Amino acid sequence: MTLMTLAANVVFVEEVFYIYRKIPPSKRSIFIWINAAAPVIATTSCIGMWIPRSTMFTDFTAAVFFAIVIHKFLLMMIKECGGQKLFLRRFENDRFKISTGPCCCYCLCLPYVVINW
Repeated sequence: MTLMTLAANVVFVEEVFYIYRKIPPSKRSIFIWINAAAPVIATTSCIGMWIPRSTMFTDFTAAVFFAIVIHKFLLMMIKECGGQKLFLRRFENDRFKISTGPCCCYCLCLPYVVINW
């Protein structure tokens, strides 16, 4: 697991160099945050494996970071659609299923959600 964590971090560093060379400055930060999800979660898992008493803290750190990444991904989607109004106009008639895995997949009675403001 330690070697896989090291490999994930090396790939992330290479991705950062690529992003700085090829991506416009307005999008760099979001792309780096989103690409950092795998190495951060791998690193916290590796620390939790080597120091078992730290598992609670490493799980919390990974969960908080993953929540930030999901938020950044939503911001990226809105930005790529041209803004919040265009994003809502694009998806206003779509219905999204919220009973998805791993926890809510058994709650088939959950309704579909319509995106609106």
